[in-house]
Order: sequence, then structure tokens, then C-alpha cells
Amino acid sequence: VGYLALAFGQEAQPEKEEPTDLSAVNLADFDQGLIPNRRGGKPVLHSVFRYGKTGGSLALRVAPVAPEVRVTSKQVLSIGDERLVLGVNFVADITRAGVFQLSFPLPEGMEVESLSGPALNHWTELSEEGRRFVIMHLNGKTLGAQQFALSLAGMSPKAAPEGWSVPKLTLREAKRQTGELVVKPTPGIRLRTLSRKSISEVDPRTVGGQGEGALAFRVLQSDWSLALGIEKLDPWVTGTILHELTLREGQTRTSLLARMKVENASVRGVRVRLPGLTDEEAKTVRVSGTSVSDIVQVDGDAGVWELQFKRRMLGTLQVRLDFERTGERQDGEENLQVVEFPELRQASYYFAVRAGARMGLRLPELTKGWQRVDWNAVPQKLREAGDRSIPALALRAVAVEDPLKLTLRPHAVADALKLRVAGGRFTSVVSPIGEVLTAVDLDVEVVQRGALK
Repeated sequence: VGYLALAFGQEAQPEKEEPTDLSAVNLADFDQGLIPNRRGGKPVLHSVFRYGKTGGSLALRVAPVAPEVRVTSKQVLSIGDERLVLGVNFVADITRAGVFQLSFPLPEGMEVESLSGPALNHWTELSEEGRRFVIMHLNGKTLGAQQFALSLAGMSPKAAPEGWSVPKLTLREAKRQTGELVVKPTPGIRLRTLSRKSISEVDPRTVGGQGEGALAFRVLQSDWSLALGIEKLDPWVTGTILHELTLREGQTRTSLLARMKVENASVRGVRVRLPGLTDEEAKTVRVSGTSVSDIVQVDGDAGVWELQFKRRMLGTLQVRLDFERTGERQDGEENLQVVEFPELRQASYYFAVRAGARMGLRLPELTKGWQRVDWNAVPQKLREAGDRSIPALALRAVAVEDPLKLTLRPHAVADALKLRVAGGRFTSVVSPIGEVLTAVDLDVEVVQRGALK
């Protein structure tokens, strides 16, 4: 008479037992001290049989223990104007048997920016049947709760009122997957839930989803799906513009100080129309500002330039645009013409005119839309950003129809004593491109004495 005991470690289990001439025995009646330790652990007793003098047999099928993986994740999906970022912090709880690797399908149109974790050795990407997968190779046969951090990036989706499927992370080895999902849109993008499966909507504040227009969900199962309606708002740009002109003999210098406010959605650039510029005048166009990158002419649209910013801008910004014109004025007249910003929904436009020495200004009768104002009526931010001296003429333009013509007349030279040029020095500097700049220093002597009366 004897006993036949079956004990298995963590990696195997009995599937089917067919005893012959054996009788089952209660597990408590067997002395488990007879079970030897293996690899630092004692196998688990599954069944015990008693046999007699005639002996017996046992047909047994042994199957490996399948690992059980449960995933808990916190996903944050950020939708920008140009870029989509999915950040996932997840914990994979591996029980019953260890695994050497984990894998997940890569959402369409997205790439892995970073993937890290204490148990991760390295990761690779492969394609199976036209789909891309990421294989996470672990440090070895791994058990227990393992934490990972994943970042995916792709192109931002276009406006989709009919619905856009939200990308998700699903481990192929996971038996169960739960967690939280927060969707954060950038200003100018409005989201709404169209359909959802195995996912419930919650208050964003309960899961840390701070931000205007954010949505939050609780993931219930691994086969969840979510469709969002995306509406992209148009930017609303308003501004205040100060148009400064400095008039000298043979030269007109123009400076545009624009203080703009961008709302609803960010912008990458703003267009400005500079009519009537010759090729030489176009070469003098310069732009400056903390957020300005460059200014370029728009192809196919004469006189239109684009102010390009270093990044997409939202809020208040200030730019300065300068250009100049040289040459004599026709009939001594100068046209005050409003520079258009086509994308500004609302604009307040001011002119400040300053005349050089020996130049007199004559203002004609003001036409529709032109108003003469005090210099203090111009916003302080603009007054302090440019020339702070009080101009000879300050105007405001409101829906003007025609340019305003100013007449310039040089003042006559007052009577002077007779002078004699005793000497002179000419200094010329030639640039590598052939431009020449000449400075003249004259020594003048008075040869006539004035009479006191």
C-alpha cells in the first residue's frame, strides 16, 4: 500500500487526470513534508491517490501555466493645432507565470517618442499583416507589478464634426485593462463626445484634467472605443496700430507699431498689405519684435506681406514694421494711406506725422473717416514703444475711403552773414556689394561782421 502525490510548481498545472485502480485521498491526510523544495520554493500539492498490492496507473496531461496580465493606466491625450501627443503611465501586474516580453499595436499615424521602465531592457518595432507593433523586451522572466511610461506623437487631426476615433494603448497580453483617460485640447479646439463603448465619462476635475474644454473618462474594459467630434475655431485678432511718418527733404521714413490681441485660436503669422512699394523700397522693409521670426512677400498677391512668428501665438503681441522711400515728392505732396491688416477683425488706427528741419506742413480739409486727435489720445503702450517726442500732427483713421494729402513746403533760409569755406574733408566707405557712403566735414569762416543796431 502506498500513496501517489502530484505537486506542481508555478509554471505547470494538470489538465486531465485518469486514474486506474487508484483511489483518491484527501490532501490533508498526506504528509506534505515529503514534498521536496525545488529552486527555492515548494511545489503546490494538487492531488493524492492510494494504491494497493495490485498497483495502479495514472494517465495525466500537463499544461503550462498561462501568465495573467492586468493593466491599470492613466492616459493623457493632448490635441494641439499641429501636433498630437499621447502620454501613458501604466502598471502591468503579471501573475501566475512570468513573461519575457509585452507588446501593443501602434496607433495609426503615431510614433514612439519615449518608452521607459525599470523592468524594460529595450523595445523594437515590427510589422505583422500590415499593422505595426511595439515589442517590449523585459530584463528577464518577469513577475509582479511593473511600471512603464510611454509617449506617442503624431499629426493633429483635422476638424471632424462627424467623429474622430481616439487612439489608445492596449497590451495584447492583458486579460483586463482599466484606468483613466483625459483629453486636453489646445485653445481654439472644441471637443464633444459622439459615441463610446466600455468607457464612462466623468468630471475632469476628479482625475486631474484641468484646462478649458478638457474631457475625462474612466476605462472599464480593454476593448473600449471613443469617438469625438472636433470643431476648430477661427482666430479672432484685434489690434491697435500707430503709423508714424518722419518727413524730410527727399526722404520719407515709415514705422508701423502694431499691438495685437489673438483670441479663440493661435496664429502662425499675420498678413499686411503695403501698397505702392517699389523694388528699392521693398528692400528697406524690416520687422522686429520678441515673437517675430521674419517677413516675406506672398506669392501671387501683389503688395501683401506675411509676418511670420517663431511659434504659434495666442494672447497679446507687439510688432514693429519699418520701411522708407527716397526721392523728391511730386508737387510737394505726401499721401497718408492706411496700411491694411486683412486678418484683423477690429482695429484702431492712428497716425503721427513729424517733419524735419525747415519743413512746414499744411493740412487740408479732413475727409470722411479722418479725425485730428491729441497725442495723449494714442494708447500709452504705443506712444512709449516708438518715438516719444510730440509729433507735429496726430490723426485717427476710422473706415477711411481715400488717402489724405499733406502739403510740404520748405521754409526760406534766413539772411546770414557771408561765409567762406576754409577747408573740407571727404570720407567714403565702400561696402563689398558696391554701396558707397560718404561723409563731408567743412571748415567754415565768417568773413563779414555784423552791425549792432
